[in-house]
Amino acid sequence: MITTASCPDKPRILNSIWAMAAGYFAAYIPYTMLTKGLSKGLLTASGKPANGPVLLPISMYCSVAALLVFWISVGWWREAAQDSPWHIGGWPIPRPRPGTWLSGLCVAGISATTTLAFTFDGVSIVMALLLMRGGVLLLAPLLDLLLGRRVARASWLGLVLTAAALTTSLLGARELQIPIACRWVLATYLACYGLRFWLMGRLAKSSDAHRNRRFFVEEQLVGNGLLLLGLAGTAALGHGSLASDLRQGFTGLWGDGRQVAALVAMGLCSSATGMFGSLVLLDRRENTFCVPINRASSLLAGLCASWAMAWLFASAAPRGGELAAAGLLVAALAIAAWPRAHPTAP
Repeated sequence: MITTASCPDKPRILNSIWAMAAGYFAAYIPYTMLTKGLSKGLLTASGKPANGPVLLPISMYCSVAALLVFWISVGWWREAAQDSPWHIGGWPIPRPRPGTWLSGLCVAGISATTTLAFTFDGVSIVMALLLMRGGVLLLAPLLDLLLGRRVARASWLGLVLTAAALTTSLLGARELQIPIACRWVLATYLACYGLRFWLMGRLAKSSDAHRNRRFFVEEQLVGNGLLLLGLAGTAALGHGSLASDLRQGFTGLWGDGRQVAALVAMGLCSSATGMFGSLVLLDRRENTFCVPINRASSLLAGLCASWAMAWLFASAAPRGGELAAAGLLVAALAIAAWPRAHPTAP
């Protein structure tokens, strides 16, 4: 077993949940802008919009490459590979446990659905964020109860405000019709997060930093590996519009240097959001504390991205209903994350 002394944290700032939340916020702004801009054709030489699946191959491969470089550079790969690793050509490979295999499958689902949710016509950045982030916030105390973690009274008030925020967002956008495909994407996103939270609570969220880092590396290795194999396999062997879009993503975009550069940048930002967001959630404190910090960071980043898109590209700014809902949701997050005594993680 590796101890903290034998494998020190590098960089140590990653021990701070607030530093990780700041990193999540900083990476999420360009990530959402690039995703929405590419899907609308604002960042391509041709000006043609791209379907969501077209964006996945290049961006996801760049995201995974960035994660691998980071893990190796800070020593997390070597640390995770200390326990019964596989070996390929003498190189140790972390061996995921059954629980991290399942959590990794959830990560693959979350990664794909997050990108797809921002690409539907008529669904704004803020609306997508409200539905995704609000739904996950509602899951947090329910998972704490299931896992036997104490939930503070203030968190229940946060739930009431969250429900009000979601209702306000829907009433404030009565002209919006959420496509059936988008509803399925959101349902898949929430189901994946619910199962992932449960697995985190059973296998990680501990005061043992090594245990948390091992879980993170294993689940991300599985999740991103499955996603990349799934993208390549569907493109090579699949039929229909999804396979056609993925083939275009693999082979049909390289003539547009501007678009490729935007996709590479999108992948790097996606890598950062996945890392910082996961490390916030893996903090040893209960979900009702960690999830609001994670959700607030991405929601505020989405608002900033929407205003930036409106200023740079004259796209639609956040509506009054969306801003009111965002205000309620931020209030819910502030209440849920108010400093208080937390139970000690096992």
